[in-house]
Amino acid sequence: MQADNRFDQEGRVDCLKNFFKTIFVYFIGNVASRLVSFILLPLYTGLVSDAEFGYHDLAINLMTIVVSVLCIDVWTGIMRFMFDFKNIRDKRRVISTGTAMGIFSFLIFTAGYLITCQFIEIQYPFIVYLFGAGYIYYEITSYVARGLGKNFVYVSAGLIGTVIAAVTNIVLLVFFDWQADALILATGLSYLIPAIYIDLRVGVLRRFRLSQVSPKLMRAMYRYCLPLSINSVSFWINSGFNRIVITQQLGSAANGQYAVANKFTTIILLIVSVFNLAWQEAAFSMTNENDRGKKYTFILKYYNRFIGCGVLLLLPVTTFLFPIMVRGDYDAARAIIPVSYLATFANTLSSFLGNIMCAEKATMTTFTSNILGGVVSIASIYLLIGKFGLQAAAISMLLGFVVIVIFRFFSIQKSVPIRFDISFFVPYALMFILSSYIFYSRSIVANILLFLGLICYSIFILRNLIRMLLIRMIHLYEKQKRPHPGHSRH
Repeated sequence: MQADNRFDQEGRVDCLKNFFKTIFVYFIGNVASRLVSFILLPLYTGLVSDAEFGYHDLAINLMTIVVSVLCIDVWTGIMRFMFDFKNIRDKRRVISTGTAMGIFSFLIFTAGYLITCQFIEIQYPFIVYLFGAGYIYYEITSYVARGLGKNFVYVSAGLIGTVIAAVTNIVLLVFFDWQADALILATGLSYLIPAIYIDLRVGVLRRFRLSQVSPKLMRAMYRYCLPLSINSVSFWINSGFNRIVITQQLGSAANGQYAVANKFTTIILLIVSVFNLAWQEAAFSMTNENDRGKKYTFILKYYNRFIGCGVLLLLPVTTFLFPIMVRGDYDAARAIIPVSYLATFANTLSSFLGNIMCAEKATMTTFTSNILGGVVSIASIYLLIGKFGLQAAAISMLLGFVVIVIFRFFSIQKSVPIRFDISFFVPYALMFILSSYIFYSRSIVANILLFLGLICYSIFILRNLIRMLLIRMIHLYEKQKRPHPGHSRH
């Protein structure tokens, strides 16, 4: 029967209602920081040299992966294991155990950084260290807050971090003529101060009890988190290693160009990061549901369509935004934007499938997919950079993520069956090629017409989702108008 093959309309609407409610919470907390970072792009490109901007991008990128490896992504393990328990006492046992793991990793990070500084000259060493320390503190406290359902605290911390980053950058760049050190310090403070705020509100360190640390639980968390840490490295090889190759082969200025192009992909990540935060929780909470495969398929279908249409619409929008947001000569950055957008789309799809694999606790399979993608990415960039220059970085990242997506999709079938919406991607590829061609033409009229056409295309592609949301809105409106039981009309 048809009812056996898909859950009913009401179930789909309820699934969307709960999911979008979580997305809304995370949107408020995360949209501001990424949006402000993009809005400040004219300030960055106008006052910071492309070489310094490239160093800032490389330093943040390297420090993030180093911290993730040393801490074995323990924060993800904390939240994942908190979802296994309903009792607050058991949740606190997870928090204390995970915090102990985090403190140990922080000490290793500090010792390793001090030793590294004796052998390698690092620009702005204290500021770079401050970023690393703040990042560790924030990730642990924020994941604990999410695990406890303290979403308002998490959102508030995101807004605080946004204000701190913006003010610090403006003051240091405009009034003190700092360069990359201003950007790195602002990023570090935007993690450190919100982490202190979350800790004061939630009490992560204050409620830490050594007596609650469970060796058995710690071993289980290490088994869960260690593959995640390795996954982070393999994922970074696909998305971050190209920055090292660019810096070595083409110089820091070229990496600055690449970083500027990636600022525009922030527009995509702005939405996707919020979605992934909500999706991570949703996937974790669905692990015991028998029909989760149908729900995964349903959300995946509209996720692809929504993000895919957004990528297309961004191409004509970027035609008008780029000269407004970027100061100086950054034509090399503009040239790689279409492929960078497509690579980011593939990246977001791999993250969606990765969250399903984490929920199914198939972290080793996630690692294998990242390794395969990383090998393809590294081989591609070394083969192509001599001929295509900066464009090779975007192409290699795209190829790597496509390999990851394909491998993860077929691997997931072993634990939970999901379907891929192939019928969407065939015409979508043609639309992307056409949109990219018009983008490179720089014709104002053609890009305006393209934008209007893509709006119609997006409405058509998303018509079922729009209809379901409208039905839900009408239902809520009628429910509010309906008189409450026990209330008589006069």
